Amino acid sequence: MKKQFLLLTSLLFLVPACSKKQAKIPIKKLPALEYADYQETQNNVTVRYKKLNICENEYLFGDKAKKVTKKWTPLHLNVQNNSPYNVTISPQDIGLKQTSFKKVADKLNGTRHVRSGFFAFVGIAGAVATGFALPFWWMGESLKIVLPVLGIGTAATVVGPISSHRVSAKSKVSVEQTTQALEEQTLHDIEIVHPDEQINKLFFVNKKKLKEKFPVNVHILKDEQKELTFRIKPGKTAEKKYGLNMGVNVNFD
Repeated sequence: MKKQFLLLTSLLFLVPACSKKQAKIPIKKLPALEYADYQETQNNVTVRYKKLNICENEYLFGDKAKKVTKKWTPLHLNVQNNSPYNVTISPQDIGLKQTSFKKVADKLNGTRHVRSGFFAFVGIAGAVATGFALPFWWMGESLKIVLPVLGIGTAATVVGPISSHRVSAKSKVSVEQTTQALEEQTLHDIEIVHPDEQINKLFFVNKKKLKEKFPVNVHILKDEQKELTFRIKPGKTAEKKYGLNMGVNVNFD
């Protein structure tokens, strides 16, 4: 029984320790868009657009990339302003129905809540097992049966909540970091691009609702606001146009 007790205790402490590395999702900074599927310049304002390929998705989301791309298509939008005026762009200026970055973050963070819940369940199950075994122990039933159940139940009762708290605490920090990283890199509000500056933003579209042709409107802020319409259309991907090997030749540093 002693060996069983020690084994269970060790395992329950070891699992959250091992999951520490997994708790961090490697969402990296979106690089400048060097090679675009679409590029057009109007009034010294350039719009570039690219559907991220496998390598680019894995670069940004690491081993969680498939969780994103299974349901959504990550798209990269670059707006470069070489005009003497400020220009603006917002999600409403893109002719595609976009998915909130919060939904994507929730998908990426989902497994953390499962791990925390598992250890909470272990604690509850341990308490139930302990409560079940105690009466038999007091009545002098066979120790070979009662003591292992009592020992394992007691260990799970103590270690389960502690492990759940540890995983939950780490998860909270990681969830906040993931959500913040996506918020900073996603086009979810009005963006102002000052003269001689550019922005690189992600946006996510449900794979079933992605269209090959759609407009992107950019507003030039001067005495009379002027709207520029860039019509994204299908064509050769950047990989085919520039002879790239699925992003391997793109410098992300």
